[in-house]
Amino acid sequence: MINFIDSSSNSKCSINEKFFDSWTHESAYVFGLLITDGSMYIKYDLSGDVSQYVLSFKSIDRYLVECINTTMSSSYKVSCFKYNECKLGMYYQLSITNVYICKKLISLGMVQKKSKVVKFPDFIPDEFMPDFVRGVFDGDGCISFSEKWFQFKTFICSGSLDFIIGLNDYLYRIGIEGVIRDKYDVYFVNFDYPSAHKFFSFIYGRLPGGMMYLKRKYDLWVKFSKMKKMKGL
Repeated sequence: MINFIDSSSNSKCSINEKFFDSWTHESAYVFGLLITDGSMYIKYDLSGDVSQYVLSFKSIDRYLVECINTTMSSSYKVSCFKYNECKLGMYYQLSITNVYICKKLISLGMVQKKSKVVKFPDFIPDEFMPDFVRGVFDGDGCISFSEKWFQFKTFICSGSLDFIIGLNDYLYRIGIEGVIRDKYDVYFVNFDYPSAHKFFSFIYGRLPGGMMYLKRKYDLWVKFSKMKKMKGL
């Protein structure tokens, strides 16, 4: 793997800028994370010309951000910040200023202010779609259940109806039925238990096996599955 010096940054950080040039389990997963929970900024100088591209990803899960950084053979710094007074805790952020990577991601559909306009990338090969959808789920998905009432719910949300429809259509074609709902201009694909079992088998079927995933969400699914088996349901 070749590392390239990022000439657009004063820090002269290195990164594998060819990371998204071909689909792998890793690039599909990271793309899923970025297209849901990442952001792209383009800075302009006074003459209106582009002065810098900035790809940013932040999470409360430090190991996930550092895993992305390591997987991309990056020497960029992972920074730690405190949330404001309205939200307690810390978050970790990775900002990449590599022009080649940013332009490649833009060509794949990750544009500025993407929240409401991003499209579902049905061009990703089926072999790597479980990794991509797992990244999407780790970015903008939720899994929760009540041990007391044994109630379970899981969903993926987006501000883009086109993305949600594309995701739901793809999952339906492989036998996973979701229900689309909306609330306050946010769109959801919801899964009841039978469909959720198929969904998690799809995204976690090859784990652990060195695949990237968000451990706290995976652990909730494993916990629920064990409880369900113990209850004979």
